[in-house]
This record gives sequence, C-alpha cells and structure tokens, in this order.
Amino acid sequence: MIQTSECQLKNISAHLIGNKYNGEDLVLSNSPLEISDPVLSEILQHYFLTHFTSPEYFSFNIKDEEGVDNPIYNFAKEIFNNNEIDFHKISKNIAHGLYDNSEHPNIKSGELYVVLIRDIIIEDELTDAIGLFKSETKQPFLKAFSEDNNIVLDYDQGVNTDKLDKACLIANTNESGGFKLCVIDKTNKGEEAKFWKDKFLKIKPCADNYHFTESFMKATKKFVTSKAMDESFEVEKADKIDFLNSSVQYFRDNDSFNESDYTNQVFKNENIANSFQEFRKEYQEQNSLPIIDEFDISEPAVKKQSRIMRSVLKLDKNFHVYIHGDKKLIEKGYDQEMGKSFYKIFFDEEA
Repeated sequence: MIQTSECQLKNISAHLIGNKYNGEDLVLSNSPLEISDPVLSEILQHYFLTHFTSPEYFSFNIKDEEGVDNPIYNFAKEIFNNNEIDFHKISKNIAHGLYDNSEHPNIKSGELYVVLIRDIIIEDELTDAIGLFKSETKQPFLKAFSEDNNIVLDYDQGVNTDKLDKACLIANTNESGGFKLCVIDKTNKGEEAKFWKDKFLKIKPCADNYHFTESFMKATKKFVTSKAMDESFEVEKADKIDFLNSSVQYFRDNDSFNESDYTNQVFKNENIANSFQEFRKEYQEQNSLPIIDEFDISEPAVKKQSRIMRSVLKLDKNFHVYIHGDKKLIEKGYDQEMGKSFYKIFFDEEA
C-alpha cells in the first residue's frame, strides 16, 4: 500500500490542456508554481495522494509494437536520473504529449499538474515518485462573507479536492521493467476513455498476484457469458450463474491458485474446462499478461471482482432471482397448460 505521511511535494508545474480535436488551446505556464502557504501545500497533498487506495499496479510499455520509445517513460527516467534536470521544461513536454492525445470530442479540458514527490512509501519501499494529475470536473461552490453587518452570498467554480479525475503516480522503482505505476481514471467512458491509459501513458498491468487473480476472474465471466459458450455447450442460465458463484467461492476459500483444481471445481464438465483453458490463454495474451498456472490469490482483487460476478437470473420483466447457493435447489420446467417455462425453488424457511 501507499504511505504519504512523510512525503514532500518538491516541484509542481501546472498547464492548461484544451481539447485538440475541438480546436481548444494548450496553455503552458512560464514558470512552476511557488507554494509557500503550508495550508495550501497540505490541501494539494490531500488532493494528489489520498485517492490511491487500490493495490493495483501497472508499468509502462517501454516501446510500442513498432519499436518506438514511450516518451512519458523516457521523461520519467530523465527526472529520476538527473538532479540538475529542468523539471518545468520536462513538464511542458509532458503537457504537449497529453494535448496531442486529446483528440476525441468528449475529452474534457482541464489543468495538468506535474509533481515531483520525495520520500513516499510504496509497498514498504521508500522512494521518490512523479505525479501526473489532470483536473477536469469543475463544481459550483458558495462563498459567504460579511459586508456592512450583512451576510453576502456569492459563488464560483472550482475543483473538489476530495475527487480526483485522472492521475498517474510513477514510483522510482523497477526502471528496467517500466517502473511501478498507480493509475486513476474516473471521468471518461467508451472510446474516449482509452486516451489516458493507452494513448498518453501507454501502460500495461504488472505481472503480479493482483492482476493474475483479476484476470482469471474476468476471463471466467467473459467465457461464461460469451457466444462461444452458447454455441458450443447447452448450458442453462442458472448453470452459468452457478459457474460464476463457484469461481468466487474458490477464490474466497483458497490462499493460492492452481488452474487444474480451479477448472475442475468451477466447471466440473471436462469439455467445458478444456474450452475455458484455451479461452483464458487467448484472453491473457490479449491483455499482455504471462500465462501462469499457479499464484497466490490477492484478497483485494477478489473483493473488487466479486462485485461484477452477478448472480441474477432475469425472467422476462417480471422477476429477478438471486442465486447465491446450491444450484441443485432450483429446478427448471415447462408448463404445457400455461405455455410458459418455470423455475421451482426449494428452501427451508422464508426470511
């Protein structure tokens, strides 16, 4: 996890990043910010660093598929390896890179902060870090003040320091592997969401237990809900939910993962298990994760992914049946007189 109680914000540069696609401008600041007010410094540290709560780490793709260097990775190396570097000049280059990648009409303009952070602890390692923070969402706030024994009310627009739109924390560790990164992106959805992680930063998941756990749970859900499952096997929706429930239960009950045990316990059917193994290999290759059969299970990843492993059986628009337990207690049939399918549910007592 990340500890920030002893860290210091050493250099802070800010630039305004418009939407290039919409013809908005890039406004580069002539000089870095001078923060002399300790209260403002404390507010900025809260804004920049308190939102990194997930133990999910990434690293830079050092080169793309055509062998072209990742500019943000190279800028980070310059900053970490040269104490005499012109930090503000590098921040302008980073701002140019972000502006050049803001080529979707839905990308919001906002301020980019480039920050050098000293003495931050990441996974029990004391190190330095570079922070890239983009604020996009402005909110109205009220200002009340006294004037001639009366209260006057006014308003303004500003950034809520309890909410961080986009961020990347680059730790000065594992340089040869692309550094260790924490990333936040909370404002974009759809195609435009790719610009921060994929086009600007060019990152990939770290090959660690968190991402191994996450990828297997995601692969399971994608496989169970895929057309390939429907086309290759006759599986009822209740059985699919049982697969998802069994997957979650396996990860909750075990400290370590073994693929053979997992597929046998979750899918039980040998043909389906073999089909899943082929599916997950393709899935992990597509997501730049190594093919691995055993690893220690990450509890935070299980907790996060359990929320998306839905156990809801939707019947027309009339009923939603939540299946959390033994699949044998639900039975499907067809009523000839009604001309409708039905489910019979067995239980001991009504809550």
